[in-house]
Amino acid sequence: MKNLTTKNTKDFTENTDIFSVTSLSFSLCTLWLKRSLPLFAFLLTIPIFSQTEINKDAKKYFQAGVQIIDKGNFAEGQLTTAIENLTKAYGIDSVFSDISLYLGKAYYYQKGYIAANRYFQKYKSLNKQPGGDYYLFEGIVKYKLTDNVGAQEHLLFYLNTFYGNSYKDSLARRNLQLSKQSQTLMSKILPSKKESFLAINSPDCDEYYPILTPDNKKIIYNRLEKDSVTGKMVNRIYIYFVEGDTLGPNPRLLPINNIENREFIATYMNSTGKKILLVSKDNKGFYDIYESEWMIREYTAPRKMYSQINSYADDRFATYGHNDSLIYIVSNRPGGYGGYDIWKINNSSNIIYESMINLGPVINTEYNENYIATVSNSNLIFFASEGHLNIGESDIFKTRLEAGQYTRPVNLGYPINTTSDENSFFPYPTANMGLSSVQNGSWDIMITYLPPKAKKPSYIRDEQYLEDVRLGKKTIITPKDE
Repeated sequence: MKNLTTKNTKDFTENTDIFSVTSLSFSLCTLWLKRSLPLFAFLLTIPIFSQTEINKDAKKYFQAGVQIIDKGNFAEGQLTTAIENLTKAYGIDSVFSDISLYLGKAYYYQKGYIAANRYFQKYKSLNKQPGGDYYLFEGIVKYKLTDNVGAQEHLLFYLNTFYGNSYKDSLARRNLQLSKQSQTLMSKILPSKKESFLAINSPDCDEYYPILTPDNKKIIYNRLEKDSVTGKMVNRIYIYFVEGDTLGPNPRLLPINNIENREFIATYMNSTGKKILLVSKDNKGFYDIYESEWMIREYTAPRKMYSQINSYADDRFATYGHNDSLIYIVSNRPGGYGGYDIWKINNSSNIIYESMINLGPVINTEYNENYIATVSNSNLIFFASEGHLNIGESDIFKTRLEAGQYTRPVNLGYPINTTSDENSFFPYPTANMGLSSVQNGSWDIMITYLPPKAKKPSYIRDEQYLEDVRLGKKTIITPKDE
């Protein structure tokens, strides 16, 4: 009995020691947890970083989208397909950060900058150290969204931190330059206004290169739209009657005798409205310049112009100038200053003996000049360029031809020019206004109002723009910058 009691006492003592240790451990754990609660609360505020492996169900969609984006040189509809695949992958696995990065790139290439910015921000929230592509493309997107301070911070960080390839580095430097120029030009707002031409623009199409007829009653323009039979995107030329028309739909297809069944783009009309210039691609994908003449009810079959005007290069645009005495063209033919330049030739009965003349370095730059328009009975000239003091990649500039020389081009200023691309400005002959085409996702035609008597449009502050001037309405106000 004594032994049993002794044993039980020993067991109890041992159990008591174990209990004491357990109690002490529990107390220490409780104390640690109490002191660690702020740490847990802090950890909850840290972003959830993406996993290193993509969800297997999302992988096939992700890879399909990546293959398209990395390839570049997107064919028709490929960007839409890439976005569809990446969106499906994102819906399955939104934490794998590269899906957000590639969605941002896809929308960037599609010029959907708001959506691109949203996905780039998501990518950054999932990464402690975002890659170089993030800083490059997000910097460009911020510039396009007019956040010039943010754009410059991102692009400078990219150039100073990452070793890219020559293309990406030059892209960063170019957009950094544009952002700085944009910041300067946008600080001086031109008192003007620009509104969408709702009667012409369609949400599913691109409308561009508007031409106002000499009687101011009709507008000819180009539309890229889906063919109802083939489903392919085709270019068609439309005519819009400013004061309405009871004989048919408005707008409607321009009556042109297209016996070759080619796709033509209308670029300009002469001072009488009897002739029209057009361009069309050859079998190598280069544009050639054509001319058509009005005959009773339609324009004749377009005739390819002389070899003095067309070259073996890409002659992508043509304009009549100065009461039809000149023809201006935009071409990347040899002998220019870089990219596409503006050239001119005398439009005479002896045109076959004339030679093309480059407008020179005052107008042409190492980048592309894309468009030119003249004002009837005036020395005013408008043109689009990527290489002068730009707000966007392509802006509209104004110059004058004085004593055979072109004056220094002046940017038309903000908000006529924006960080979007403006590629044309067709002047209205009886007022300081015009029709422009602007790319903001898709190309649309805008009505733009300029202040009268504007000598330096990009720096005007106190001039008043024309109010309630509409196409077709006559006004005694005429351009003073002639």
